[in-house]
Amino acid sequence: MEAQNTARLYFSNKQAKDGYIKNAVRSLTWRKITANALQALGIEYGTITQGLGLYKGGAEPSMQIFILGIEQQTAVKLAQNIRTAFNQDSVMLDYNGAISFIEA
Repeated sequence: MEAQNTARLYFSNKQAKDGYIKNAVRSLTWRKITANALQALGIEYGTITQGLGLYKGGAEPSMQIFILGIEQQTAVKLAQNIRTAFNQDSVMLDYNGAISFIEA
């Protein structure tokens, strides 16, 4: 079996500076926001996992998107779109084991 390109994106769907209301709305709509970001790039398959992450010493809600068979350019664009959609400082992208942080 031929190895396929893999991408894992790590991010939070909350942003402290956005305040309670915006974060509450994101908590209710994150599925749609994430699906829209994937669909906009023609990505039809992937796994989204919720968890708890650490950022700057504090715990926060965390999300991971795992996609198999994706080109690097598309993975970077997805990370940029997710960063914007969730108003994050950065999104961590693991592409075939190479880690990068997609920032503004």
